[in-house]
Amino acid sequence: MGGGALKKLPKDKQTRRYNKDEFDSLSTKLLPKVKDVFNTEVTLVESYKDKQTFGDMDILVLNNGLGIDFENNIDFENQLKEIVVEEFGANQTHKNGNVLSFDYERLQIDLILVDKENWESSNIFYKWGDLGNFMGKLFSSYGNLDKKYRLKYGFDGLKVVLLYNHRYKEVILTKDNKKGFDFLGLDYERYEQGFNSNKDVFDYILTSDIYSYDIFQWENLNSKNKFRNKRRPSYYEFLEYIKDKKNTIEYTKGDDYYLNELKDFFSVDIKEEYDSLLKESERKKEISEKFNGRHVLNKFEVNPKKLNGMFGNFKKYVSENKGDYGNYILGNKLENLLSDFKQSNDL
Repeated sequence: MGGGALKKLPKDKQTRRYNKDEFDSLSTKLLPKVKDVFNTEVTLVESYKDKQTFGDMDILVLNNGLGIDFENNIDFENQLKEIVVEEFGANQTHKNGNVLSFDYERLQIDLILVDKENWESSNIFYKWGDLGNFMGKLFSSYGNLDKKYRLKYGFDGLKVVLLYNHRYKEVILTKDNKKGFDFLGLDYERYEQGFNSNKDVFDYILTSDIYSYDIFQWENLNSKNKFRNKRRPSYYEFLEYIKDKKNTIEYTKGDDYYLNELKDFFSVDIKEEYDSLLKESERKKEISEKFNGRHVLNKFEVNPKKLNGMFGNFKKYVSENKGDYGNYILGNKLENLLSDFKQSNDL
């Protein structure tokens, strides 16, 4: 994604840009092959209809195991790369998160591996250039909520990340990304027609009920978003395009009002979910204070560097013999905990 992932190719194998006819011809040949090799569903990520040259080809691949036997992520990644080299003649492969890039007939191919639960939402999110990125900015700005509530729109749907005391909890609002369009006041039927150029996407974003000029400005982006968007030429183009469209929205009714609006729309009570995170966090703190490494070191002569492994043995012992770890810790005296810790580690 972006066409710059393969930097170690020899000079005579380096990738190049394809014109539209070349790209269409290659995609017609390559997609059935990817589908056959991995025995799964595949979809070409659609680009602007007027786009004339391409530096890469993005293909969504349903990750159903892909016919690979593996015991861990490293085995899966290595076997996946081996298949790409053998079946597609790749000279270089590069894995970044859920994206595997390789060269094929001197074009960079990006296989975007998608779990089944995110297949439909991904097929909506990844289309039409940076549309998903702009929609994400709209959604995250809604309500100007306290930072403990972080709204996100992505390939895995619409969600809120709740933060409390260095702990977090992800709550899915919906995996039906079509609902995201409704919430943002964007016409989904217009989306389905596709877009000829990035200007069409810019105009589309401007039709959102919650478009606000200020949320896209550099000074209002966090460091992560600022870093990502500074690498996107289309983001600079968008900022230039909206420089005379400075209407803004002020959210003045307070968090409770906007959280209730989200609840009414998505049928998810974010405040209730946050209270649950708070209670869970306080309970974990109570468990940790009741029994921790300090208690073990005060009782037994053990190497502090081995504590993590010893607590792993202890938790396994509790799980197999006592039930829920938290209930066990909170329901027993320290002397009993130390006795079981001793037994589980043969001290």
